Amino acid sequence: MNGRNYVLHLTDEEQSVFEKVSGAGDRAESPLLGELAPPVELRWLWKDRIPLGQVSLIEGPPRAGKSFVVHDLAARVTTGARWPDGDDEQREPARCLVICRQDAGETLDRRLALAGADRDRVRHFSHFLSADVKHRVALRPVTLPADMPALELLLERHSDVRLIVIDSLSDVCSTSEQATEALHRLNSFAAMYSLAVVTTLRADVRFDCRGAVKVKSTWPTAAARCTWCLAVDPDDETRRLFIPTRMNFCIEPNGLGFSIDAGRVAWNPTAPVSLHDPAQSLSGSTRWLSGLLAERDVPSREVYRLGAELGFTVDMLKYAKKKIGAHLHKMGGFSEPAYWLWSLNADRRQEDERSADDRVTRADGGDISPDGKHTVDSERLEAVVC
Repeated sequence: MNGRNYVLHLTDEEQSVFEKVSGAGDRAESPLLGELAPPVELRWLWKDRIPLGQVSLIEGPPRAGKSFVVHDLAARVTTGARWPDGDDEQREPARCLVICRQDAGETLDRRLALAGADRDRVRHFSHFLSADVKHRVALRPVTLPADMPALELLLERHSDVRLIVIDSLSDVCSTSEQATEALHRLNSFAAMYSLAVVTTLRADVRFDCRGAVKVKSTWPTAAARCTWCLAVDPDDETRRLFIPTRMNFCIEPNGLGFSIDAGRVAWNPTAPVSLHDPAQSLSGSTRWLSGLLAERDVPSREVYRLGAELGFTVDMLKYAKKKIGAHLHKMGGFSEPAYWLWSLNADRRQEDERSADDRVTRADGGDISPDGKHTVDSERLEAVVC
């Protein structure tokens, strides 16, 4: 809300009531009201994925490829290269500021070189040089939000910065409170300078029984309105999934898959990643179960056993059964062990039940009349009665 702000002037009586309610004490306070600004068109660093003017957060487990992704972003910004999903818009190369405490400058330089970045347009900020009165020199690591004034000074000196990368947020924030405050201030900072801030954060990522992605982090992330997660494809450990998890200011796009080849991100834009089933585990279980039951009815134990061999959980298979409209039928009983049969074809199920009745009837020595009723041999009945 960047509209005009104005002070609501109060009478002496209103002021006294307000101070009593607010507990202002010896300070004179007046409400500050703001008018809504006209809607502003969204501007993007990477269209529909990484916005300008706010923080984007990329979460994921260790070794998922978070650093590789942000280095790829830095490389594209500093060279003006096109984005991987077919956007052909021409861009001017811009400067990127990387805040990173884990890697020495040489390591970061090597990784950015592998990503194809223009290293002349990259600046690395990790420490302050401090000296005491005796001229003893020491290094102090960057901390946020305390060092935001220094960050502002850097941007005043380098006005062509288009992207700030923080890898990772937990390295520059010691507590959850600091992380929350840093995200809030970085959002304001990004809006003020019309740039993108992309930060990484460690989190646990898993897939539930319906194939949806679930992210669990020990850090507060609500202040980031644009969040993505990285996950390892459960069917291919060399493939990574880049999935949006919160974009409450626009329609969420599909995710993207990628692999890491020789230290460089290789995106696969031709195979979009579904938001609702990113690992395609649900789609795979649904297709497999549909094909299995199209051939024959299958006992529950066999369905679960065959599905487990393909990596499908019991919950996945139950949900897939519901999606394809399969039915359960109880079989056996009395002298036979009872079991459940999964069926997709209702007509075939009825035929199987009639066939089962026929077998039971013939085993009893009876016949099936044309109307489907069970008739008993009269001689056998007479013998039994006698």
